[in-house]
Amino acid sequence: MISLTHVRGDAVKALQNKEVDFLMHCCNAKGVMGGGIAKQIKEAFPSTYQAYDAYCAAGRYGEVLLGNIIIEDRVINAIAQFKLGTSRRQVHYGALASCVAQVGKSPELYHAGSTMRKIKVAVPYLMCCGLAGGDWTVVVEILQSLPNHIDVIIYKL
Repeated sequence: MISLTHVRGDAVKALQNKEVDFLMHCCNAKGVMGGGIAKQIKEAFPSTYQAYDAYCAAGRYGEVLLGNIIIEDRVINAIAQFKLGTSRRQVHYGALASCVAQVGKSPELYHAGSTMRKIKVAVPYLMCCGLAGGDWTVVVEILQSLPNHIDVIIYKL
C-alpha cells in the first residue's frame, strides 16, 4: 500500500509549474467540465478538455465509458461518474477503482518514470467527494492501490 502526501496548494498550478508529473481528477461520462477542479482544468488545458469531450461524444456519452481514463497534457481524466447533480452520490467506486488500476499500468506513467524516479501524481483533496458526492475514506483506499512507482500528492487549496 502506498502512502499519500498531503500539501497545501493548487493542483492545477502544480502541474503547470512542473512540480508534479501528472494531475488526476474525477470526471463524468457526459463531456461536461462545469464545476470544481474540472472547470479549472478546462480553462487551463483546453486541449485536455477537447480530447475528453471528443472521447465522451464518440462513446455517445454513455455508461460504457465509466472506468476509463484519458491522458492528455499530463492530465488524467478518470471517468468515474455517469450522471451529474448533487442530490445523491454520483461517483461509481468500481469505475474509480478501474481508472486507478489503468493509471497504475499506463505506459505514459511508466515512460515518464524511465529515469528510475517515482512519478508524482497530483490529486485534488476530496476528489470524487464534492460534486460527485463520494466518501473520502473510500476514495483514499482506492488511491492506495496504486503501485509503488507512483507518489500521490493530495493538494488542498
